[in-house]
Amino acid sequence: MQEILTAALVLIFFAEFVNFATDVLMSDLIRLKDVVTYISDNGSKSSWIDHILCSHVVDSMIRDVDVINDVVISDHKPLSFNVQCM
Repeated sequence: MQEILTAALVLIFFAEFVNFATDVLMSDLIRLKDVVTYISDNGSKSSWIDHILCSHVVDSMIRDVDVINDVVISDHKPLSFNVQCM
């Protein structure tokens, strides 16, 4: 029973996430190339799995996006961005 409930919740979450994702942009994808935001503890795996999600209006105000490589607080590297207010 617990497995069925978990599967149902995953499906509900996925459907909501898809609806959300159709209205937002991954703003960093158009501003960064070939970056790494995750490195496994043993350093054997890395990927770009952290993103900035925002609306089209907010995206138009983002001026730049960077990965902060010199801060180590976890196995994920923080992203930063600058916004020009209207």
